[in-house]
Formats: sequence, structure tokens, C-alpha cells
Amino acid sequence: MDTSRERKFHRKKKFHIPVIAGLFLAGAAGAGGFDFQLQGAKAMAMAGAFVAQADDPSAIFYILGGMPFTEKKFAAGVSAFFVNEALYQGLAPGPGAGTAAAQDDPQALLPHVYTVKSLGERWRLGVGIVSPFYLETEWRDPGAFAGRTASVASQIVTYDLDVELAVSLGPRLGLGFGAAYRLSQLSWSRRLLLGGRDVAQNDVETDTVGGLGWNVGVLHRPSPKFSWGLAYHSDIRIDHDGVGRLTQIETGDAQIDELVRNLYPFDQDVLATTELSYPASASLGLALRPSPRWLVEVDLQWTEWSRFQEVSVAFPTEPSLAAAVPERFDDTVTPRLGLEFSTRTGTSFRLGVAFEASPQPDATVGPFLADADSLVYTVGLGRDWLDVAFAWIDRGQRNIVGQVDNLNGNYRSSAWVVCLTVSKRSLAKALKGKVPEPPKPPQLPGS
Repeated sequence: MDTSRERKFHRKKKFHIPVIAGLFLAGAAGAGGFDFQLQGAKAMAMAGAFVAQADDPSAIFYILGGMPFTEKKFAAGVSAFFVNEALYQGLAPGPGAGTAAAQDDPQALLPHVYTVKSLGERWRLGVGIVSPFYLETEWRDPGAFAGRTASVASQIVTYDLDVELAVSLGPRLGLGFGAAYRLSQLSWSRRLLLGGRDVAQNDVETDTVGGLGWNVGVLHRPSPKFSWGLAYHSDIRIDHDGVGRLTQIETGDAQIDELVRNLYPFDQDVLATTELSYPASASLGLALRPSPRWLVEVDLQWTEWSRFQEVSVAFPTEPSLAAAVPERFDDTVTPRLGLEFSTRTGTSFRLGVAFEASPQPDATVGPFLADADSLVYTVGLGRDWLDVAFAWIDRGQRNIVGQVDNLNGNYRSSAWVVCLTVSKRSLAKALKGKVPEPPKPPQLPGS
């Protein structure tokens, strides 16, 4: 039986709209795991293959060396995320054999904001707000879910404030460096059983606290037809304090219910502590323009997921409530391919594809996080002040045997994303009723 406290906990995460940014389901649109690399409609339409271009203010996120070559000074947008399905089919051996479960479909509206200010002829200051990591799972009918003692709901939210400086080292070379201040929060709910019966739910929610990292990037255009870029984002570790709150689930047996009431500190906040380690990443991009209207870019992104080994929560005053979810991630390399065609009228059409290998081994795939290798297909267009993009994330079915909690079975999910980004300078002209001149064919940064 679900208590009113439990129902309230689930309802508050049914439609999550962060104040700054985020994502929706673990690994649905990042380089595996639960990161998110599509922070702007133009880049998203090319599957994130953008490091060697970075010709709009989203260079603040992708590659700081691109800021000196960015003509637009402000960009803002929103992404709408929808999980199509997230399913589990239990297999023997283990408690999930013969059972099935589905997650609620998390949704999110996620903004991104960038602004660039010139500091003389060579220097530029950039400020950006993004959410590079996000995880959310929520299992329907938790009382019947075989994995409920591991997790019935989980969420990791991050908000980054990036403050960056970039310098032009000539007409063809840009270098940038800066700091990222990351706010992070963890929520996690799981059931406690006694004699095979659900007797309590433990809802943990940490405070939103920050950690500091750094970024660096270089963008070089040796010729009008070719450019390359290299970017690095450091790892960030954040220590969290928070609270856990136990809610009793009545079994209908008076003796058991009385025993449980004497075992646990129900309906009071209990101090909880945890640490989250977010990985470093490095990206190399190569962009080729075979003609003035065609652009092809290939990126490789390395992510140091081996830093993410487990999620554990300690309760200093109630050590018996301590819990841990092993993850044991491995490092990944994600290839991305983007294509752009610009018409004579100034409209640009874009396509992209990325293969995102999962960093999660079979043994740790489970209710808290069930990642899988993914193919991301993207399409979009842009004209003057507006860019739009659509992404379909096809995550392969994962057949798990040998899971650490014996929760063997098939896990599968898919999702789609719509993103819109506008730029300040051209949008201001449109709002004043001015018709912008048809833009010139796009050039590589520094041309």
C-alpha cells in the first residue's frame, strides 16, 4: 500500500522543469552514462559534432577557442525531452523472473543561455548556463517491482555556470580557458522489506551544493576549407549533505507493523551524506568544407567515466540504513558525424548521427540506472536568428545475466528531443520589423 507521503514524492518528479537546465533519462542523449552534450539547436542538429565549428555563442560550452570567431553575442533556447518507453522484462534466475515493469515517462523543458562580450580587439568574455549531467528514473507500481529494494526512483541534477575568457592569436587561431561552477543534487527512493513484505520507503534528498572545475579549448583554421578543435573539461567531485526520511508502509498485520515502528525512526529527517564524481571529457573535432555550401564535421569525445564507480549514501546517526549502488563505469569514446548544407536564400539544413557506447557493465545495469549502447539520429535547420533541431535516441535492448542484485532481465528504452535556439542580434532586427539581408554562405571560424 502506498502512503500519501510516497505518492507526493513521486508526483513532484512527474514533470521536472529545472530553473536552469537538465536532462531526462539516464544516458538518453549523452556520451553514454548520463551526460548531455547537445547544448544548442545548431550543434544538436549535427549530433553534437560541433567542436571544429563553434561559430555561435554555444562555443562557451563546446570549445572556448571558438569565442573569438563568434559574431553573435547572445543565444538562448530550450529543449523539450520525452521518453518514449523504458521497460524491464525479468528473467531467471532471480526475483524478477516472470515479472515485467515500466517506468513513468519523464519529461523536461531545459533552457540553455550564452552571452559573449568583447574585451578589446582580441579578448572575449563568455558566460553560459547549461546542465551537462542529468539522470531520472521512476518505476510504476513500485510495490510490485522486483527491484524496489534497490531503487523505485532516482534523480541526479546538475546546473553549470561557465565563466570563460578567450583570446584571438591571429586571424586563424583562438584559445580559451575558464572555470565551471557546478551545482548538484541527488534524490533516491527505495523500499525496505521484512519477511518479504514492504514495510518502509526511504526517500533521500541531498542539498544542492557546488564544486569547481576548469575548461580549456583551442580552435585552428589553417585554410578556408578546413578547421580543427580540441576541448577539455575537468572532472568535478562534490560532497553532499542531505536528509533521509522513512515512511512506514502498513502490512495489515498489527504485530509486524508494531515491530517495524520500533525498528526505524519514521517520519523524521535523518542526516544523510554522499559524494558524486562527475567525469572529465576531451573532444577532438575536424571540419571540412568541400564547397562554400557544404560542411562535414567528425568529432571524437572521450569521457572518463571510470571515475563513476558507485552511488552510496551514509546515515551517520542510523548506520543500518546505509545503502550503495555499484556502477563500475568504464571510459568511453563517442564518434559524432554532422553534415550541413546552406542554400542561396540563407537557410541551412543539417543532419547528424552519433554512436554512444555505454560505460556501464552488465553486472551493474539495474533499477537505479539502466544504460545501453545508443544510436542518436538528428535533423534540423537554421536561418538568421532561429535554429531548430530534432533528435531520436534509439537505445539497444540489453539482456542482463549476472546482475549484482540478481535482477536479471531485458532492459530497453527510447526517447526523442526537440530543441530551439534564438540569437539576440538577429532577433532584435526581426522584432523591430527590419528584414535582415540574406546571410552570406557560412564560413569556417576565422575566415
